[in-house]
Amino acid sequence: MFILLLRKRLGYVVMAEYREYILAIINHFVVREKQERFTGFIESRREELLDELFIDERNLNPEALIKIPRGKSATFVINDLKRIGANGLAYVMSHNEDFDGRLLKLEDAIESVFGRHSGALIYCVNSKFGYYEDSEMSKYILRAA
Repeated sequence: MFILLLRKRLGYVVMAEYREYILAIINHFVVREKQERFTGFIESRREELLDELFIDERNLNPEALIKIPRGKSATFVINDLKRIGANGLAYVMSHNEDFDGRLLKLEDAIESVFGRHSGALIYCVNSKFGYYEDSEMSKYILRAA
């Protein structure tokens, strides 16, 4: 709640421990030629970072994308992530301010953003796994190469 209040009043403030999660997202999932540019967005241009992530999936490393077939549920995604080794906490990046910048249990994070058409990238903390959904409803498990 406090983070969201800071965001609305002062612009987004990236807390030090969350910065490392954003850097991990960039290093694990963004194409190498865009990583430096995206890192520059962290401190002051978060909306631009979110736009770049969710408008064009070509900014993500294609080797890290595992397409989720249409019609699959949030439960399917959660179970698949757990099957490959993800668990615990997840950091959420999203155009939806109710969830953006939050650290949640993996299950809560996926269920919060799944199918909302707002774009989301969930990073499974201390792992090389995540979940990506763009604003056009393409969904992917993320697994760093």
